[in-house]
Amino acid sequence: MAKDRINSIIIGKDGFEWSVVSSASRGHGRVTQSGKEIFPEPPVSEDAPTEGVLTLTEKFSTLTPPFKGNATLGVPSAHVLARVVSLPHGPPEETAAMAELQADKFSPFPIDVLAVSHEIIQEGEEEDTVLICAVKESILEEARAALEPIGIRIKRVDAAILGWWHLLKSAGCIPDAGRHIFVLLTEPVVQLIGIDNGNPVAFRALTFSPSDPIDLLASELASEVNYSLMSLEMEKGPRAGHGITLCAHGDIQDEWHQALEAALEQTTHTEDLDKLGRAADGIAHRTSHAEPRLDMTPQAWQSEEESNRFKRHLLRSAAAVLFLWLTVVGGLAGTFTYQKKQLDALTIKRDLWNQQAMEVRELRRRVVTIQAYTNQTHSALECLREIAQLQTRGVELNSLTYRKGDSIHLSGSASAESFIYDFNDKLKSSGLFPTTELGPAKLNPKTRRREFDLTVDLPGGES
Repeated sequence: MAKDRINSIIIGKDGFEWSVVSSASRGHGRVTQSGKEIFPEPPVSEDAPTEGVLTLTEKFSTLTPPFKGNATLGVPSAHVLARVVSLPHGPPEETAAMAELQADKFSPFPIDVLAVSHEIIQEGEEEDTVLICAVKESILEEARAALEPIGIRIKRVDAAILGWWHLLKSAGCIPDAGRHIFVLLTEPVVQLIGIDNGNPVAFRALTFSPSDPIDLLASELASEVNYSLMSLEMEKGPRAGHGITLCAHGDIQDEWHQALEAALEQTTHTEDLDKLGRAADGIAHRTSHAEPRLDMTPQAWQSEEESNRFKRHLLRSAAAVLFLWLTVVGGLAGTFTYQKKQLDALTIKRDLWNQQAMEVRELRRRVVTIQAYTNQTHSALECLREIAQLQTRGVELNSLTYRKGDSIHLSGSASAESFIYDFNDKLKSSGLFPTTELGPAKLNPKTRRREFDLTVDLPGGES
């Protein structure tokens, strides 16, 4: 799915509703499109006075949603088996296995024809409250066959009742404490959601005929509500007080509210479904959240998707390798002649540059030689003059060896070793000599004087 758009669709008996949520990368998307469409009436022929039957594919061939691409399919409650159970806390793979085992127990259908998934409602240290949902795969296959030809690919399968649950919770309608029953009047199905301390603990779907008198329907509904409360009390234990909220569309809300209160003989609250939005909006919002959500997508679809993803990756890799190979081969073939011509031209230039470089190097050598012999800065006389001026009293020089452009070697003696160090320091501080190296001073037992050797470096090639 596109990162900035989440599509959802819920297919009912008489039509479908859809929703598009944008900017939903962090689970706080905004509904940009939402609507509901009614399927066309089946054709009536002269030979068959009764109405014909349109398949789901035929219904969508004339009426399609205003979007294409990946979408989440919300399965109506009439087709979903839902149970809230307590399971031992454990790793996700173990929880999934236990959820499938529980579905096999409460389902009237074989487990191999069902798509089963679960969602952890409340996580505890020892036990988790888990919602388990199952739907027949044939229902999903029918929806897939109808949607794919019009460009809609089912990437996730959710339960429509959970879309309503999300809308109720987002609107702040769910009480944090106590026991509560929400009655959602969504024709032709009435949906019940049992709440215990802010968490859903029961989901039920009831079908009814709108043609029946409203008092009779309200009486039957009141019986189901009382039965649900009694079941919760037996399963979860007694709880002081309970609340009942009727969720209906604005045009029938008042009439149903009065009838249900009379049948229950207690006060009930109301919520306008038109203000909450559509169940498809809640399904799209649930898909946009990053937390793990219930997904009843059949395993075969997931395996098929993985296989297609691998094939696409393989094809892209093969195409990239082929393109790279053609580029390399074409480049080598196309540039071979050009490179050979360039090499010939560079060879000629190299020979010319080598000849010119030899002439420059010879000229530079002559200039350096001339500079060395004409520069008198470090000549022997200049160095001797500097040494004589810096010679410390008490120091006698016996010999001076001058190596032009290299160094001067001095040998001498002093009456005290401190005079030698003083002489060496003066030579170091002189700006004429870069460095000096003083050898160890040795005492001559005959003369009782300290004899020393001193090497003064000269800048190479400059004198």
